[in-house]
Amino acid sequence: MNLKHCIYLAAICGNLLLMSSCGNVSDKAQTDIPEEKEIVKNTFDTQQFIGEYVGNFGDGHIVIALSYIQGKNTSGYNLHKGLRRNIKGTVTEENGNYRFRMEEPGDHKYDGVFDFLLSSSDFTGKGTWVPNDKKLLKERSFELAKRERKTDEENPFLGYWDGDCVLEINPDGLAVLSYYDYKREYEEPELIKVRGQWIVQDETITIEWPKNSYNGGKKYVLKIRNDNEYGESVLTDGKELNFYQY
Repeated sequence: MNLKHCIYLAAICGNLLLMSSCGNVSDKAQTDIPEEKEIVKNTFDTQQFIGEYVGNFGDGHIVIALSYIQGKNTSGYNLHKGLRRNIKGTVTEENGNYRFRMEEPGDHKYDGVFDFLLSSSDFTGKGTWVPNDKKLLKERSFELAKRERKTDEENPFLGYWDGDCVLEINPDGLAVLSYYDYKREYEEPELIKVRGQWIVQDETITIEWPKNSYNGGKKYVLKIRNDNEYGESVLTDGKELNFYQY
């Protein structure tokens, strides 16, 4: 074999080796590319949290109403023994549940900060309320459950009821007790209005009042029955409390 043929064969072998080497690099480069992981986004709609939540609170109960949620911002109000306070703050996701940290305005001696966690599966939760004035009030722990409120047409307790005083039951969860306070003889009596709050369970309405000069803050637990003698609806505790609907 002459020199020319040798050079030609060497060139062919070199090209084959180069092609083989490039192929290996290409294959290796392809195998080194990391696989893209699928990103799973949380699709829960926080608007589902809007509504009313009822829970134990000290010697009574509390209603927390969430009326606005947009991104991390949220607002609403709470009711406790007739005292209604606006609340606002933030909501953040924590392992599928959502933490709400909401503050009362701060211009009332009973104001404080709510911190509670709600489940996105059954809309129950638990949390704490810390008073701004820790010398006046104690921290409270509570549990919450979302309630489905009846429409006004479905709620037979709403309206005005007349008895020894006037009882007004409003759709927003407030109750008002109106009575005259006779402080001194021969003087014009003073009209007093006491604000409380109510919750309905089955066929019973429970109304909690702050301390007052009429009933001392006694809790009302009432049902509606029909008075056969007059054909009227009576809101009664079965004992001394009897209110007739206007």
